Amino acid sequence: MDQDPDGSVIFAKASGPGPAAISLVRLSGSGSIDLIAKLLRADPPPPRRASLRKLTDPVSGELIDEALVTCFADGGSFTGEEAVELGIHGGLAVTERVYQALESAGARIAAPGEFSRRALRNGRLDLSQAEAIGALIAAEHDQARRHALRVLSGEVERLALEWRVALTETLGLLETGVDFVEEELGADLEIDARDRVTALAAELRAHAADQTRFDKLTETPVIGLFGPPNAGKSSLMNAVLGEDRAIVSEAPGTTRDRIDAALTHRGRRYILSDTAGFRSAADPVEEIGVEKARRALEQADLRIFVVSADTIADFEAERFQIEVRDAIFWTKIDARPRSHWPSKATEWRFEVSSFSPVGVRSAIEAFLEGVASVDDAPCSPISGSERRVALVLRAADRLDVMAGLIAQGSVETAIEEGRAAVNSLFDLVGSIGNDDVLDTVFSRFCVGKCRGVGSVSRETFGRPV
Repeated sequence: MDQDPDGSVIFAKASGPGPAAISLVRLSGSGSIDLIAKLLRADPPPPRRASLRKLTDPVSGELIDEALVTCFADGGSFTGEEAVELGIHGGLAVTERVYQALESAGARIAAPGEFSRRALRNGRLDLSQAEAIGALIAAEHDQARRHALRVLSGEVERLALEWRVALTETLGLLETGVDFVEEELGADLEIDARDRVTALAAELRAHAADQTRFDKLTETPVIGLFGPPNAGKSSLMNAVLGEDRAIVSEAPGTTRDRIDAALTHRGRRYILSDTAGFRSAADPVEEIGVEKARRALEQADLRIFVVSADTIADFEAERFQIEVRDAIFWTKIDARPRSHWPSKATEWRFEVSSFSPVGVRSAIEAFLEGVASVDDAPCSPISGSERRVALVLRAADRLDVMAGLIAQGSVETAIEEGRAAVNSLFDLVGSIGNDDVLDTVFSRFCVGKCRGVGSVSRETFGRPV
């Protein structure tokens, strides 16, 4: 395998930061097995066979820990290099001493992304898959996790190959047309090629445009509670959260300022926001709160309109613009049953009582489940990476120019533009010779592998990505 240019063995913690029952430390590079033998003071176990061994300081011989040691021969690890995994006790003092021992034996701590960078260089990953590993580690909710796994499975490479094949076939048509330039066949081939190029450019732009939807799906949505005063918004919020976060009172207009709290559903984080009730404010402070509520109404990603039997008239008078993704919660059904749904109906309608927190939470979950089912269509695998989107748009720009040149009869120049577009599509999964690109990609991987004295517990150990 293509080893690291400086010939070094690198190491880093593969498990999470801080103390734990067990921590995993990985080494990679030519000589990793011989290096770990210095800490074992014995022959290392055979490749791919975990063995419990004593780790000692290579200088003093002092016992450091008992570890589960697994070796990987050259070509058999994540990086494609010789490698070792150490399952050690996860105390901070143990981890620090293991790090010191590895450095004394000749290894060095890995830079951010260095394990994945070696895997890329050794052909174990393409560049889009390396990006996906960083995205998978950073994923904070299920949509981001699923998207990263799709990219990691090679969907970008498959899509790029499909585009390159289509474009290469089109270039073949044009080159054939050049050979028959004096005949009607050549003109027909050029028209066919131009149509193909135009269609492919449109497809590329559609994939790049999906980045907007990806951003929307992977951000933290705000769920706003809106409605008249005393409709039960604050009680609803407290029931969902299981705590008295918002002040509840019989007096209308209690909520003056916006109150936010975190909510999680299906691995996705939401912000639940309680706002002031909509009415002609009784004093300047409440007026400010109502104005904030109106701005929040315009900005919320998801909206729950809250109404009760004693506030339905006020709700109808407000002329709220109910949309398909909005929900109506009819509250206080324990005290006064629902009389009729507001004329502004939506398919998401729930009857709840804040005295039944389980019922309230079930209604919220049903609403979010329904909305999520609409949003669950997967985004283009091009999404999630500014680099990939830029390359696809660059290829689309080349194709637009190419189509224009074909129409003008400048076929040979059009072929050159097509070849440039092919190169951009190659770069979706390649560019491993471009150090600037690699530095940009891997600099976003977990930082924290360079430690300073006394900083072990908080910021030293990152995953070996």
